[in-house]
Amino acid sequence: MLCLLVAIAVRRYLAPTNADALLPSLMSTQRWTVFYWGQDRLANVVPLLTMPIRDPIWNFRFQTMLIAGAFFGTGAAFVSFHAWARGLRIGGFEHAAATLIAGLIVMVPFHTGTGYRFAVEQLYFVSVLSWIGASWLWTGRRYVIAAVLLVGATFLNPSLLAVSPLIWLLDADASQRLRRSVAFVAASAVAFVLTDVVGALVDTGPDVDYPYDEFRWSRVEEGMREVSGNVAGSVRDNLATVIVVLTVIVVAITAKHVRRRALAVYAVVPLFAGAWFVAFSANAWIEQNLYEYRYFYPLYVTFMLYVAAATTELVLGTRSLRSRTTAGETNDVPTADEIDTADEWRRTRALGAAGLAGVVVAVVATIIVVHRTEVPLLEQSEVYVDAAEHFDADLVAGNYWSVWPAVVAGRSAGVDLIGVTYRSDPIEDEIRDVVDRTGDSGLAVVCAGVGSDDCARTLGDWSGRTWHVDQQLQEWPLVIRVVPAG
Repeated sequence: MLCLLVAIAVRRYLAPTNADALLPSLMSTQRWTVFYWGQDRLANVVPLLTMPIRDPIWNFRFQTMLIAGAFFGTGAAFVSFHAWARGLRIGGFEHAAATLIAGLIVMVPFHTGTGYRFAVEQLYFVSVLSWIGASWLWTGRRYVIAAVLLVGATFLNPSLLAVSPLIWLLDADASQRLRRSVAFVAASAVAFVLTDVVGALVDTGPDVDYPYDEFRWSRVEEGMREVSGNVAGSVRDNLATVIVVLTVIVVAITAKHVRRRALAVYAVVPLFAGAWFVAFSANAWIEQNLYEYRYFYPLYVTFMLYVAAATTELVLGTRSLRSRTTAGETNDVPTADEIDTADEWRRTRALGAAGLAGVVVAVVATIIVVHRTEVPLLEQSEVYVDAAEHFDADLVAGNYWSVWPAVVAGRSAGVDLIGVTYRSDPIEDEIRDVVDRTGDSGLAVVCAGVGSDDCARTLGDWSGRTWHVDQQLQEWPLVIRVVPAG
């Protein structure tokens, strides 16, 4: 079911792909760094996982599948959580049905851009699913694997430290629960500090003081108004309202059957999302980014949690209907003496083989769907690749949003282009190598999204030299020949 949901999401949301989603494929295939290029945060975990895939476009597609898989995988984890909260065992078919329905319902109110942000581009749900896995393993006393997942989740999203106390509600075993919870919070704090330490040790480019930790409380009221408008605009508000109301009603009606600790989770998570909404409406970095809704991911996680709970209730509720349908039927269960052990083993092996074959088919089908889904921006960038081949240019300089798609398209076609723009920090040595090989004879540069003078100036910023535009080789796409000034 996850594969089906991923395929649907890719078909719906891949079209708006921009440089932000494509750049990680270069971090995987051209130069891997611990953190996102030019930053001391957002660990490059997904690019590391896809590193064996050397074609940048295929690498991008596999990263997309992993991110979308984590998005819907979070919903699947919430289905399992609600079944546990109800104290009921949920069968494989029931779990698959609840996951599929929940995933489809979550997508219903999303605009294309919203689905793209959370299921294709951003890593919020990758970090959330990793944290859920870490908490589950921790309560199951698999501390080493849990710690690895926890560190990965924190490196992806340091803000998860704030939800670490939730482990106390998720641990069903009263024996030494407080001790395990305190240890989990401590491990989260260590992972958080480790993120800062590694960020300080790793060379991430020029020191830029981003206001990630700056809060302007005098502007919180204005920020809340802006955020409210952006979050409301990210969904079809009428549909979202109906879904929220219905899911809350279902959860409220069935609350008496839910474990108290789990019920507390359903109360705490929305409160945390609300606190996040208020606090980060005053954040200077978010204000600088126009209060974009993606920074308020806890609201969307809460939405998914409640949708998964309601759909799980509905699926589990069909048990009574199915039991009435089968009432009166006789099921002759063989005794132990009547069971042929060899036959039983053959049936188990056949079912296992069939299940494995089904998984392989589902994965292959998903890959085919993803491969056949067009990315308009990459197709539009092919003109830059053709120009670079024609004029034997190695560098593409200019606008961030135009340069990186051109580089991805070029490298996928076997043209090893180098991007010269914002986020080029880790490959500055490659830019300088091209310049040094050229010497004073000049070189051809493809200019993407900027004019001749800005193109030459951008090259100068990253090469450490001043350049003069000697000749315009082509008007569109713009290709210039530059020589060292002076």
